Amino acid sequence: GETVTLKIELLLQGFAQRRVVVDEKGAALPGATVELRTGALVRTTTTNARGEFRFERVARGLHEVA
Repeated sequence: GETVTLKIELLLQGFAQRRVVVDEKGAALPGATVELRTGALVRTTTTNARGEFRFERVARGLHEVA
């Protein structure tokens, strides 16, 4: 599949980050692999049936989500 990278800046440290992955038509993408990259650190999760993913305890700063 296609990989899309987003740069996000988190201003509050320690909060869970939850987002939804959708296709070009706006439909949720269940089962998609999502990576949160912070420098050399890479965390991976999979979207649920509603296309949602969540990362816990994300540090403040600039991150990439792909």
